[in-house]
Amino acid sequence: MNDNTLDVISIDDAPRPCASGSDPCAWTQRVVIPTYQTGQPCPHPMYFEHRVYQGSSGAVYPLPITEEIAAESEPVEYEAVFLENEFIKVMVLPELGGRIHMAYDKKLDYHFVYFNRVIKPALVGLVGPWIAGGIEFNWPQHHRPSTCMPVEYRIETDDSGRATVSLREVDRMYGLGVETRVSLGREDTRIRIDATVSNRTATHQTFLWWANPAVSVNDEYQAIFPPDVQAVFDHGKRDVSRFPIATGTYYKIDYAHGVDISWYRNIPVPTSYMAYYSHYDFVGGYDHARNAGILHAASNRISPGKKMWTWGTGDFASAWEQNLTDADGPYIELMTGVFSENQPDFTWIAPGETTSFTQYFYPFWELPHVLCATEDGAIGFVSRDGNELLTVYAAIGQTTSIRILEGNTVHELESRRLEAHTVHEWHLPVERSSITGIDLLRDGSPTLSYRIPQDSIADIPEPASAPPTPDEAPSAEVLYQIGAHLEQYRHATISPDVYYKEALQRDPGYSAAHLALARLALSSNRPGEALEHAERAVERLTSWNNNPASGWPHYYLGLCYRANGRLSDAERAFDKATWCEDSRAAAHVQITLIHLHNDDPSRARRNLDRAVETRPSLERANNLLLFLDPTSAPAKGPAELVSDYCLPHGAGTMHRHTWNLMELLCELSEASQYRRIEDTVKTWDGEDVRKDAIPYYFAAWAAGMSMRPSATVNAWLNKAEQQSAAGVFPVRSAELEVLAYAVAFGEQCPMAHYYLGNAEYHRRNYSKAFDLWTFTTRHVPGFAAAHRNRAIYLFNKAGNVEEARNDMELACTLAPGDARILAEFDELARRSGVSPRQRKVALESKVELVSKRDDLTIQLAAIETTENRPQEALSLLANHRFTPWEGGEGAVPGEYRRAVIRLALHGIGSGQFDDAIKLLESAREYPDNLCEGKLPFTSDNELDWWIGVCKTRQDAGHDAKRFFEAAGSGSHTPSLSMYYNDVPARAILYQGLALQELGDATEARRRFFSLRDYGERHIRDHIQQDYFAVSFPELVTFEIDLTERHRSFCRLVIALGSIGLAERDIARAVLLELLNDDPNNVDAVDHLYLLDHHELLLH
Repeated sequence: MNDNTLDVISIDDAPRPCASGSDPCAWTQRVVIPTYQTGQPCPHPMYFEHRVYQGSSGAVYPLPITEEIAAESEPVEYEAVFLENEFIKVMVLPELGGRIHMAYDKKLDYHFVYFNRVIKPALVGLVGPWIAGGIEFNWPQHHRPSTCMPVEYRIETDDSGRATVSLREVDRMYGLGVETRVSLGREDTRIRIDATVSNRTATHQTFLWWANPAVSVNDEYQAIFPPDVQAVFDHGKRDVSRFPIATGTYYKIDYAHGVDISWYRNIPVPTSYMAYYSHYDFVGGYDHARNAGILHAASNRISPGKKMWTWGTGDFASAWEQNLTDADGPYIELMTGVFSENQPDFTWIAPGETTSFTQYFYPFWELPHVLCATEDGAIGFVSRDGNELLTVYAAIGQTTSIRILEGNTVHELESRRLEAHTVHEWHLPVERSSITGIDLLRDGSPTLSYRIPQDSIADIPEPASAPPTPDEAPSAEVLYQIGAHLEQYRHATISPDVYYKEALQRDPGYSAAHLALARLALSSNRPGEALEHAERAVERLTSWNNNPASGWPHYYLGLCYRANGRLSDAERAFDKATWCEDSRAAAHVQITLIHLHNDDPSRARRNLDRAVETRPSLERANNLLLFLDPTSAPAKGPAELVSDYCLPHGAGTMHRHTWNLMELLCELSEASQYRRIEDTVKTWDGEDVRKDAIPYYFAAWAAGMSMRPSATVNAWLNKAEQQSAAGVFPVRSAELEVLAYAVAFGEQCPMAHYYLGNAEYHRRNYSKAFDLWTFTTRHVPGFAAAHRNRAIYLFNKAGNVEEARNDMELACTLAPGDARILAEFDELARRSGVSPRQRKVALESKVELVSKRDDLTIQLAAIETTENRPQEALSLLANHRFTPWEGGEGAVPGEYRRAVIRLALHGIGSGQFDDAIKLLESAREYPDNLCEGKLPFTSDNELDWWIGVCKTRQDAGHDAKRFFEAAGSGSHTPSLSMYYNDVPARAILYQGLALQELGDATEARRRFFSLRDYGERHIRDHIQQDYFAVSFPELVTFEIDLTERHRSFCRLVIALGSIGLAERDIARAVLLELLNDDPNNVDAVDHLYLLDHHELLLH
């Protein structure tokens, strides 16, 4: 560590290197932070088409996933940006998504956001690693896909003295851009966030924005929501609770006796709640032990989102706390949504549109009960020495006067000068109970207005309901609206086009549905289909009126013509789109691109000027201005991101990240800037950076389009073909165009076929992708990834299990050191009926790879228990440190408990009851290396039952009764267990057995019949993922048939009920049938073992 490097421990007191005084200061400095390093990203594309994440799509392509996190930390240097004024000190980490990692109140010696003194990622994020603490800026979805990836930054100081760090990024999944400006001002305790989101693409997109401060908590920490928040929603508004006093069941916790869930200490389980509605502009939290807190202020008209998230307070929460920090304790998140009031809750952004907003975060103190807050400060009542006082906290220096309203009577209080970060008190002129409102004024104008709620009856909304199925929807209009909702909210498991197509069945010319399908077909690289729908949409819209109210239909018609190579028709459609203001700027940009393609720069410039005139902030137009005339570009702005590669200045601010280069190449290609593409790639090729194949394909395409010698084209293609394929996941339309150009060279470019196949599968052109991958396997026979991808298609889309297994086996052979491919090979084997014994042979032949992955370790342990070797299973589990995915908890502890119970049954069978009891009791808690904790309602019925059996065999009747009473309690409604907090059906069997031992035969038989009846009544049901699912715990490559899984579950519960009813022959027959279909069904294995050793049961 050199003299200019800070240790994370000394950050609070480190002097700023700027001039003294009250002016804010900004600087960069290297900071050493203990870090648990992440492993290498997966080199293969992941197609999680039905994964649910944070209530919407969990698809990750074109991003790679990372599943490995180091068990030990090491010191790592980060380039930090510090902002500081006389009140607060802020540290931003551009290398980790631009998060605010520290916000420190110098006066109070208080970190008003959670300061995690270690970088300890856990598998919580969309693509894996996620970090607790600070303020995370989540966009365009939650959590931010790039939350642990670097962003560009620049430090600025304006004439007012405000110090700013500007953070910029282009989203790699959808192509949106964002600039987030974090700043401090003079005489100001506020962190000001100015964000601008821009749609750099040619089509409508959706996004959300949540800025999430984490705060350190203890039993005295309380979330502060506005006083008019009387109800809160869960994710997707699927459930609702009163607030702050919850009185019903929420997150499976019974709050019927009335519990104040604004207090951290009162929430035992992982819980989210979001304000139903508030007309106030603030949310925050207060540490009553420190007498200080944090407030967020932003106009509720654009920032309605007010949310609290907690891991809870029990063992489960403690385990996650240990996964995320070393010593900084528990936290909650106080999330703030802009253009978003729930999760998920997305808003549309049009092509070329930019939208900007401002948020403030600031510390405050001596104000435990906030009534109202704005960006200037906060007010509340306090009692002191028997007097009721009005307290005002000033976030900025201001002169304030106060008006107290008592009905129609106005009481003016003395005006005062309030210095920033000070608290002031006024004696009330009337009884507090008679006050109806309070106004704070500056220069006679209200800066804060609070009114006492008059309506004592709470407005509690109903939870949201799932939309009707397409055949149940009453009209084409409703079908379209549902489809639009599914598209806007990126629903994970229901496709919007099903609703759009049904709308066309009802009304074949319905223009909105045709336009939506045209847009979807364009995004899926099906230009012919897109054009057909766009023409039908415009035909209907212009059947009576040649000039529709919106220009977007003609704009999309133009995009479709352009995608089909009909540039003259496209220009005419875009010309018509310029008639309407909504699409005018975007249409002029498209006309500019056509003129550039036709090598007509003067006409291109005229249209570009019109685009900028219509929308001066249009990023795409400013970039095109830079291409046409570098001297005309603004000195600062979005175009600057491009300039360093486009102009002869080297890599500059682009941090040498290939994805920034890709964005530039895509824009250059759309603008037909062939020479600049080649020059840019040449510059990049000469730099010491990681090389990627796609830029070389761009250079080859550009050389071909500009009629350069074939030797030049071939040289670029050959260089592209020689690059590593790891992590090459093209996604933009321009990338597909240049790859299609390379694919036309046939055998010369087999890897181009692979890359294009990756993109086509992502766009759901499955058979086209399969053909491209097949071409690669024929011409690069040793390339494992192409065989692996073929297996995905064969299993998921073609239903050809045998061929899929053949390809996956070949991939394993070709990549003997690839643990991910081995895991997928075993996943496919397990799902396709390969016996546990055969799977074990394959896994034990690669035991070093097995030890690298959680999933493989769990599966090998499961096989050991299945083969009645529980001690070996426990040894495997004990010698591996697990890294759980959020939402996927429960699998590892479940396998651990299963092995412990089987080992205990060995002890019971041999009369070693004390040893069996010790084993069973040990399973109530999870070993530290599992990295998971128990929820308060985790089912222990099976453990209690078997301990009761041991006690009975030891003639300890009184003790046995106590355990049977515990075993007989709990929920007894059967349901398919999909999540870590679901009660397993086997628990109901042990409830019934325990009740039987307690002499309650009626209740026992009720449990057994409930199991069997459920199975018999529901076995023919067709099952779909819950419409409101927030997550899906299995991160699978090969798709799961939920209906088949449900039918297996139904057969299992029939068998369980039959065991309880002592109908062993029926139970055995059902279990054997289950195992014939799925030899890896561990529930069937375990209960067949129980039947084979029925002497273990008391009856």
